[in-house]
Amino acid sequence: MTMTTLTFCSAFLLALRLGAASSIICQEADCQFFVSAEQSVQRSSAARHHNVIVLFDGSGRNRDKERPEEYSNIALLADTIHQGGHTGGVEEVVKYFPGVGTERVAELSERFVETDKKLGGQKWWAGVRDSVAFLTGAGFTSNVLNAVSWLMEIGLTKHDQLFIFGFSRGALQAGCFKASSSPLACLLTERS
Repeated sequence: MTMTTLTFCSAFLLALRLGAASSIICQEADCQFFVSAEQSVQRSSAARHHNVIVLFDGSGRNRDKERPEEYSNIALLADTIHQGGHTGGVEEVVKYFPGVGTERVAELSERFVETDKKLGGQKWWAGVRDSVAFLTGAGFTSNVLNAVSWLMEIGLTKHDQLFIFGFSRGALQAGCFKASSSPLACLLTERS
């Protein structure tokens, strides 16, 4: 398994949209991890089965709760790379994780909801809850652990290529995910 981590390269996103001219853009932007369409076709052999793409969005970003015109570049990338799509004959498997702080803080007791009603209603409490989630980085660890769990569930082989993208705190999650999944990569290398 080949593992590539991108903490974010805007040239890569632009390159995906432009197609053939993309390798020139990324070379000029010093985006060393980009594989052009031509290289992808050359590298796709019977031995490689999937391009596994893991995307960690930035702080406070969640494409499921935003309009497309508000999407971050990571969300745009997730939409550009289609689940089950093919690049150079290789199937793409994509997993998107919303940004840190977008997860509702379920651990906060529901007793505060009653207090909230006295202080102005559900909207006020939702704002406080979301602010606390954002400031404390709620979801950081769970996203990384869920990504590692998902990676094990999909049944990676040593022939798969793993691409990891992140932006903002998602870049830190991408690094943690890479470190957490490295032992898994060693096991895959030892397996036939």
